[in-house]
Amino acid sequence: MQKMGIYLRVSTLGQLKNTSLPDQQREGEAFARSKGYIPIIYADEGVSGAKDRAGYDRLLSDIEESRIVAVWTLAVDRTTREMSYILELIAVIRKKKIPFYSGDILYNLDDAVQKLSVQMQAAIAEFELEKIRERLIRGRISRANNGERRNHGLYGYDFVHTPDGKYLPVLNEKEVETIRLVYQLYQKGLSFLKIARYLNDHGIPTKRAPNGTWHPSQISNIFATPEYGGKAWNWNRTELLDSKYHEAIIDYETWQSVQKNVWRIAAERNRGGIKATE
Repeated sequence: MQKMGIYLRVSTLGQLKNTSLPDQQREGEAFARSKGYIPIIYADEGVSGAKDRAGYDRLLSDIEESRIVAVWTLAVDRTTREMSYILELIAVIRKKKIPFYSGDILYNLDDAVQKLSVQMQAAIAEFELEKIRERLIRGRISRANNGERRNHGLYGYDFVHTPDGKYLPVLNEKEVETIRLVYQLYQKGLSFLKIARYLNDHGIPTKRAPNGTWHPSQISNIFATPEYGGKAWNWNRTELLDSKYHEAIIDYETWQSVQKNVWRIAAERNRGGIKATE
């Protein structure tokens, strides 16, 4: 029996439309068998607009090598939201003269009207994607400019679901103690490296793993994080605003003082005036 390529793609939008990979695969396999083909699965799973398309690339390669003689996808906008990709697919399918099915519709891509129909669907999908990106960017800018930036995974905080359906940070008391300790050690004159060694020697865990190792870069990041002082950057990091979600762990004056000192030492080191300490 000849083989039909079943291309599956899911994104966050696809999940909302109840077109998960298993759903698409069941429908595609049933369709292929109804037409007398052996279904061969090609899948890309990711978020909307993602560039990872290993399954798509393998599909194109197998069409070129005549390993499959027909292609099925649930819908054109499930195939790709990039116009250039669908044009590439059309070109390969026309070159090999194989049937292309979108759902239960067979498209003759040598027919100008049917080819235009596929291209229009792809163009609309790309337009929708760009509008989604624009809305996301506007939303992020608006939230950031209102002090509503949510720094997920930030040491010192855990994110929890609130009764009203929000996902907000709350203080992690053990990690709060570590943040305050890091500031105290720095104010006593310890370098980033010595602070990291102190935390490791005392068995204080990192955020990611109970046995994780602290590094100087993590200490540097702690001092560079305005949320610890109750602040948050605006969208283009030109202004510090009051954070609406992250409760301060240290007072802002302390955060600001340490930050200035960190930058001063870094500037002097760059000029050769200070040697890195062990």
